[in-house]
Amino acid sequence: MPDTDCRPRRAALRLAWQVACGWGARRWAVLIGTALIVNAAWELAQRPLYVGHTEIARCLQAAVVDAGYITASAALALWVARGRRGAGFWLALTGSLAAAAAGVEAWAMSTDRWAYADAMPTIAGLGLSPLVQLPLLGALSAAVAWRLRPRAPELAAAPNRLLGVRIRAGGRVAGTDEDAEVRGGDR
Repeated sequence: MPDTDCRPRRAALRLAWQVACGWGARRWAVLIGTALIVNAAWELAQRPLYVGHTEIARCLQAAVVDAGYITASAALALWVARGRRGAGFWLALTGSLAAAAAGVEAWAMSTDRWAYADAMPTIAGLGLSPLVQLPLLGALSAAVAWRLRPRAPELAAAPNRLLGVRIRAGGRVAGTDEDAEVRGGDR
């Protein structure tokens, strides 16, 4: 009889969901936007390093695919590092992106998807520019997204400001009888 206990799998999925959602939609949007912009610029700049890879539409399509790799790798790195920004996150991010870049380039070269011009420096038959591109631009995009400050404290205080209520430490509402008793009477 097969083992039907799927609790470990559900726990791993729950952890991945909590980590990904805990990062915030704003950070994900900045990560994706930054990845699209910097990859589009990189793809357009490296056009002379390829043979037949000169159409702008093809470069922009490659930038969208690269942004997808960066987003997926950031989600994986967040899961590996359990949402913390430390050596584990950066190692998982850059390592997965370097592996993806090497895999895509090896596949593309073996299936003749594109060819390198003589100006492209290569390492073991793979172009240096695309091997550097994903890890470098992925780390840059993640660093920009990490620089955002969470908006939760501002949003949590907004309803209180709208109502004209100030919350003191300990959950007491300023200006009430309970607050006056704590301070030692009305002043």
